[in-house]
Amino acid sequence: MLARPLQTSGVLFGRDSILRRMKQNGPSTKRQKRWHLRAAHWMDRVRDGDISAASAFHEHLLHYLRVLFMVARIDVINRLKLRAQALTYQTLFAIVPLLAVVFVIFRGFGGMDALQQRMEQVIIDNLAGGSELSSQISGHIATAIGNVNGKTLGVVSIVLLVYSVLGLMQNIEDSFNAIFGVKKGRRVDVRIVMYWTVLTLGPLLMGASLGLTAALQNEDVGSVVRSLGIISSALIHVAPICVTWMGFWALYMFIPNTRVNWRAAAAAAIVAGTAWSVAKFAFAIYTKHSLTTTNIYGTLATLPLFLLWLYVSWMIVLFGAQVAFAFQNAKTYREDDETKHPSGKARERAALRFYLEVARDFVAGRHSTHPESIALQLGIPFRLLQRIIAQLQEGGFIRTTDTEDLVPARDLGSVTVGDILSFMRRGVGHDFNLADDEPRRFIDNVFTDLERDEQRIGAAIDFRSIALRFAAPLNNE
Repeated sequence: MLARPLQTSGVLFGRDSILRRMKQNGPSTKRQKRWHLRAAHWMDRVRDGDISAASAFHEHLLHYLRVLFMVARIDVINRLKLRAQALTYQTLFAIVPLLAVVFVIFRGFGGMDALQQRMEQVIIDNLAGGSELSSQISGHIATAIGNVNGKTLGVVSIVLLVYSVLGLMQNIEDSFNAIFGVKKGRRVDVRIVMYWTVLTLGPLLMGASLGLTAALQNEDVGSVVRSLGIISSALIHVAPICVTWMGFWALYMFIPNTRVNWRAAAAAAIVAGTAWSVAKFAFAIYTKHSLTTTNIYGTLATLPLFLLWLYVSWMIVLFGAQVAFAFQNAKTYREDDETKHPSGKARERAALRFYLEVARDFVAGRHSTHPESIALQLGIPFRLLQRIIAQLQEGGFIRTTDTEDLVPARDLGSVTVGDILSFMRRGVGHDFNLADDEPRRFIDNVFTDLERDEQRIGAAIDFRSIALRFAAPLNNE
């Protein structure tokens, strides 16, 4: 039986919508109707079908189609556009201090002057999209970076420069977290360590990559590489895109404050890295042959073109993050879509079931409750689970260990079902006063009796007793 159609961003997927369009478009042949109904069946199967029940080939096909449904949606693209615009604006202000910090760190290692100059040129070329703008932008940025001098700048200016760099990096992390449904960011100390690691290792890895490229171009090494024939050509052409893929893979693996499956990150890296390389090539052609922008802006054309490339780059980066999320959560995407605004009962049941699983793992000595695996095993949409985790952490019911596992923050014997329900309902919506009359007072008394009975029953059930009752691991059930 086909499931009911799903309303998604103004587009209705399912049998009813196709039949409605058939009626609006006028009469059609039996063959056309048969194809329309077959298409409706496939759309419903992609959206709602059990992927694991299909054959290996159909399982992979349905998985990729479901990922496409998750990312190629109007509401998703609109959210990505807003975040890309914000990051473009912030990048414009932070790019000079960010590059200044990166170049200063790289110079600090010493002995790599040639690599430093080449790295600076590579970074600026990529920032300019490898276009005709490179020479103009490199001159402006080099001049601006040269003005970043600790001896001439005041304390306030230095603080503002550092703040702009940290603000950009935090905004990038927050954008990734929003895509993955993570409500809580990293602690301040963890962020500082991570940002410093990125600023330190990033230039070193780029230097190593450029060093490898220089080695391949060395006369002695190059003669050996050229002797490989087709393999040498493949190395020269494939190496840059592989480095790009690795960079995107690292972004999607480590920036979100949640565990990301390496396969999902790899798939997203290939999609985003390839798209970015193609976009860079297309942008270079556009800036070389297009006269429209130059005719309108004249000598100021560099700025709008530079902003356009930054915006396109951030759209690709964020789209890749959305692809990673889609690959990782394709099996529960339908529920995820419908639980953006879940009912109170659904949210409370999910919270109780999740906390029970945390308690079961703790009682059994398995301190390894991971949100990703629990979401799939329990059928809780990932974004909803992230909101529940944030609430339970705020209420002091669970905490995160140094290994990012989730464990109870209180004695399980002192935590009751009523405690969880009371906290989950706190601050949800607002009450308003109805007209004070006899029927209203009667209804108030009914609600009071219901709440009293619920509190009495909930207070009698603690999570230690439930965890011991259902002590068997979830995987063996």
